[in-house]
Amino acid sequence: MHDFRNPGTEPARWLGIASPAGLDRYFEEVLALVAAGTFSEEELRRLRLRYDTEEPDDVPPGHWSEPR
Repeated sequence: MHDFRNPGTEPARWLGIASPAGLDRYFEEVLALVAAGTFSEEELRRLRLRYDTEEPDDVPPGHWSEPR
């Protein structure tokens, strides 16, 4: 499992390479939802299913977002 985040306070750039091609459309659709003000957990779940990405049921031990 992996994730992307910026732990700093300044904007960051990210360069990602995915193979096979197509995952770029996932990020474009997420951006479009945010820009339209319609981003939600339900919409994100729909996209994850369509692009065959995983959505864990529980935060794995040691993950940065794990409740303390």
